Amino acid sequence: LWKKVHTVRKYYELGYNHQEMLEGRYPSGPDVRAALLLCMATTGWNPAVLLGLNVQEPFIETHPKDPTRYILRGYKARAGGTEQISEGLIKTQGSAATVIKTLIVRTAPLRAQLVAQAKELRQQHDAAAPADRDAIAAEIESIEEGIRSPWLYVSAVLTGIHWLTNSRNETAEFLSTFIREINLRQAPDRQIADLKPTDLRDAYAAHIYNSNGGSI
Repeated sequence: LWKKVHTVRKYYELGYNHQEMLEGRYPSGPDVRAALLLCMATTGWNPAVLLGLNVQEPFIETHPKDPTRYILRGYKARAGGTEQISEGLIKTQGSAATVIKTLIVRTAPLRAQLVAQAKELRQQHDAAAPADRDAIAAEIESIEEGIRSPWLYVSAVLTGIHWLTNSRNETAEFLSTFIREINLRQAPDRQIADLKPTDLRDAYAAHIYNSNGGSI
């Protein structure tokens, strides 16, 4: 026991901690928010469509007419489930498909942990008193949302596994903070205007409009 306590104390004295080690191995909150914004800028989709992607369904496929390209499919709930389609080159590292596939691979162990938690909670639910079942069922529902999400991450501040949701405005706050930090290092005449995540959709539309000769 003394040896174990000494080892743990030495571990912290060297400046190590479990959460920072997790954050180095898995995406952090800023990582996944930056990834979401990049995907918005390269697809023109709104946050809800990207956040609604389900890793349990095949939403990325090889283009049927060009094996060097991919098709990314999402669904817009506010438009009655209208399908959204985005295309791109498979080899492009900054493409939405590559970013999302990379996130899914990197977070596979986190997702496996959520699956194990959900299984354990289902067993607790079956054995629980009727008065406790609603709370356990709500926790299971929340974890199942995380299992489906490509946007899993860990935090150096908060314990556990987290994921981006459409119910929180954290990505907008992240973008504003990021721009403020850039402007601290910029000359007064090179300040960047504050942006909302949805402004990236407008930028995407303007880019497509200009690049194809002004065809609506």
